[in-house]
Amino acid sequence: MVNVGGPGSPVQPRAPARRRAKSDSIEIVANTLASSADMKALIRAIELCREIGNSSVMSRFAKREVMPGNLTAGELESFARNAVSAFWHQACTAKMGRDEMSVVDGQLRMPGRGGGAACRNSIPNSFK
Repeated sequence: MVNVGGPGSPVQPRAPARRRAKSDSIEIVANTLASSADMKALIRAIELCREIGNSSVMSRFAKREVMPGNLTAGELESFARNAVSAFWHQACTAKMGRDEMSVVDGQLRMPGRGGGAACRNSIPNSFK
């Protein structure tokens, strides 16, 4: 498991500023691999995994490499882009405010939801 595009990444997730209507769907753009540094880190991680998996030490556990195989740089980048998936919840996606679309108020309370506190990871660090 490789975490690329995390807190050290120069590119962060974003969400559109406003929806037109309450019924409009929410779109979160993760910007996964938008940074060349993120792609470089992912490709290096894949190469490292291939080196380990194809090493003589591992030969007793595996008959052959199934994927990605020995690819050109362009093919490896395509593999990385097509194979990557998120397995975590995007942080800082809870809307803060006083309107009916807000998840939390200025005190991090969840209005209309019994006043419970929101998960800390859902609130941008600048508001904590």
